[in-house]
This record gives sequence, C-alpha cells and structure tokens, in this order.
Amino acid sequence: MSGDKLGFVAYQAATQLVEAASAGLSPAQRRAEGEALSRRPPLDALLFLIEKAQAKAIAPVPLSRARVRGVMLRRRMLEGEGGAVSAPDLGKLMGITRQAVDKKRGSGQLLAIPVGRSYVYPLWQIDADGRPLKGLAEALKLLPPQPWSRFLFFVGEEPALGDKRPLDALRKGQVELVLRSARQHGEQGAR
Repeated sequence: MSGDKLGFVAYQAATQLVEAASAGLSPAQRRAEGEALSRRPPLDALLFLIEKAQAKAIAPVPLSRARVRGVMLRRRMLEGEGGAVSAPDLGKLMGITRQAVDKKRGSGQLLAIPVGRSYVYPLWQIDADGRPLKGLAEALKLLPPQPWSRFLFFVGEEPALGDKRPLDALRKGQVELVLRSARQHGEQGAR
C-alpha cells in the first residue's frame, strides 16, 4: 500500500472512530471531549476512542477490548522504570551508534521489545553511565527467548530471590543470585 493510500485509509478509519465514539454527544460535549483528547499522547487518545466506540457498539467485539487493554498494559509496563527508547536514542545514552545497539540486541546483550517493525529498549537495563547493568547479558542468555517473558522476569517479583525483583538485585550487584534465578526460570520455560 502506498503512503498516500495508507494515509487515506488511516484518515477514513480515524473519522469513523471519532463519529462512533462521539455519537449522541452535543456539539459542546464534542468540543470538550476534543479538548481533553488533544492533551493526551496520540496513542492514548486513539486507544481511548477505540474503547469508547466499542462501549457504544451494539455488538462489541470482545477480543478487541481485550487487545486494547493488552496494548495499554504493555505500554504502562514499558513506561515504568524510566520508560523505553528507540535504538538511536539508546545509542546516544550509551555513547554508541544505532547499529551497535542493534548488534547488542542481536547478540543477546540488550533486551529489546518489538513494537511494530522496530524495537524499543527499556531504560532500566543501563546504569547512570550508559553501560548495561552488570550481569544483564548473562541473565538474558539463560532466559527464554520471548522478549516479554524476559522483560517480566526482570521487573516482576521472583520467588527464588525472596520475592524481590531481579532488576533490583542486579542494581545491588547481586549478579550470581540473579543468574541462578534466571537459570531456574529458563529451565521452567523450556519444559
């Protein structure tokens, strides 16, 4: 699909979405809602409109709501611990090129979460000097290959660490404890 065609289709879809979400509102209510939406980040505004249109639909598609909630939950998780950035932005923080960031991702030294056709990199995986946390690459090699599984391992409470987060343990230099936990986690994921 060409860029012009894609833009036209996106415009049509957005127009239909706004119409569905604002059905039954007075002009004043539509203006007020438009003002409120304009203060939201674009993705949040879009997800809000999708949910609102789904709520007003006569026969809502149950999986659509679940997908929207899933997207919103993943976004909130990525925003935690300082957020996530693109490869060029992470490269600037680390003092390396975008290509070097991609190479580190490809070799399992950095965690990357796929978003569309690109990746975002959680900022929690580097220290204040822009270096990957000590033990991160070794732990990533022990974990299942799924990016979200890896992400959740680091930010979730881990029973093998006394319900502490592996991320916090890495920050405290407790690399061996995290590696032991990652090994157990990886073995359970392989079963």
